[in-house]
Amino acid sequence: MGSNEEISRWIGETTTTVDLRGQFVMPGLHDAHLHTQMVAEFEANLSVDPEQSWEEIAAAIQARAATATSDWILGGNLPWLTEVIGARDDVPAHFSTLDRIAPDHAVSLWDVGGHAMLANSKALALAGITAETPDPAGGTIERDETGEPTGVLRELATNLILENAPPLPQSVYEEQMAKALTHLLSLGITSVQEAWAYPQTMRALKALDEAGELPTRVSAAIAHPEEFTTAPAKSAAVATLNAYQTFEGDRLKARYAKFVLDGSAGGQTLVLVEPYLGTDFYGHFRNDPEAVMSEVSRMHGLGVGSMLHAVGDGAVRLALDAVEQAIATHGEKGVRHIIAHTVFVNPQDLPRFSELGVIAEFSPYFWFPNEGQEILRSELGRKRLSWAFPARSLLDAGVPTAAGSDWPVVFDPNPFPAIETLVTREYPGGSEDHFGKPHAITLPEVLHTFTLGGAYLMHQENETGSLEPGKRADFIVLDQNLFESDVYNIHQTRVLRTVLDGEVVYQHGEDS
Repeated sequence: MGSNEEISRWIGETTTTVDLRGQFVMPGLHDAHLHTQMVAEFEANLSVDPEQSWEEIAAAIQARAATATSDWILGGNLPWLTEVIGARDDVPAHFSTLDRIAPDHAVSLWDVGGHAMLANSKALALAGITAETPDPAGGTIERDETGEPTGVLRELATNLILENAPPLPQSVYEEQMAKALTHLLSLGITSVQEAWAYPQTMRALKALDEAGELPTRVSAAIAHPEEFTTAPAKSAAVATLNAYQTFEGDRLKARYAKFVLDGSAGGQTLVLVEPYLGTDFYGHFRNDPEAVMSEVSRMHGLGVGSMLHAVGDGAVRLALDAVEQAIATHGEKGVRHIIAHTVFVNPQDLPRFSELGVIAEFSPYFWFPNEGQEILRSELGRKRLSWAFPARSLLDAGVPTAAGSDWPVVFDPNPFPAIETLVTREYPGGSEDHFGKPHAITLPEVLHTFTLGGAYLMHQENETGSLEPGKRADFIVLDQNLFESDVYNIHQTRVLRTVLDGEVVYQHGEDS
């Protein structure tokens, strides 16, 4: 790094010199929240586009059933599972809908929010879910007026399917996760936070890292045992979390335990400080608040931070309370904590982020005007909706921020539409509709969030996130200068080259 004169001193007979002819170079991007295990499962089973027509989705399910070698078909993403599937009033969110399409297979598909699942009658039967099955702690089995399960499972009730269905072979996880991470290189993403790592996730990532085949840097948040339902799954989760230090490798780190405190859009699954409009209902926590407080503190004492999914302002408040108690009990100890998504923040809680040193991770891929936003407006009202993703307020308070896609909950992990919309708070390309204009931040602040902000979250700010001597040579070459182009064109940015550890790992137009 430096002037041509300074750099020329390092050029020797064996040095390769590349003239980029003025192309825009910047540090590699950091995706602070994604789920490569889910991507692997979708790709190995079934991945549908929630924006497609129902006829197209049904055809994809039928096509998969025609070639499936297993009795089970697991995947996603269906549109939001309300009483109907998304806004398609003629398609009920009911097991019979999937029975008509694939009656001979056990089909269970996540919805686009990743907090609900639709199962057909065969999947319900194989998982042992009947009218007599009680709702598990932290989950709901939706039922009809006679008490029979409808096929919609919410939150930890989805474990009744996931923990009874046969897992994919580890070789499939390795192959598909490596493929997913390689795809991210084409989008300029060189470091990721695996935000909900199961035992099989960690085994696959470790095997790839030990073989020198992990395409990107990966920081992992290991799913806490509270996130599992059956005894074998809980036991495996305990063993994985207890052994977090054994996963440390060349490109793999495990720095956090993951907790999910509430849900997502629709079905009143968020936890609120004040009740939902027209009700006295505040929402239910997915995990027992006392257990979360205790475990966040215990893990903090062991030097392990927590990544706490919190969408509603009541869930954000619990997350802050848990971190506050952990620090009061054990001291800061250099442990970092993340609130994942950081969607609705009660204004009274904004100062607490900086006071506690909590990292705010945003998912700007979610906030384009969409069906989920309309659902939330009807449940929360305009005032609370105006609090969403308060990037401006948090940055002004000196809060460390990062951004994540939540792929495959979001169908496309391309970061450039998200970079643009953090600045504009509009649809990519511009729109009359907008979401939270007062919370808009500047392009330099956005790029910091996607580079050094993500590096800090991943405990690698001394290695990545900026281009300077002594750091890793992780950088990308773009087809436009982001500071000189129209901000409404940023979503069209194309990555021409991605370099990781000084090696070209992706080049546009060539096999990476």
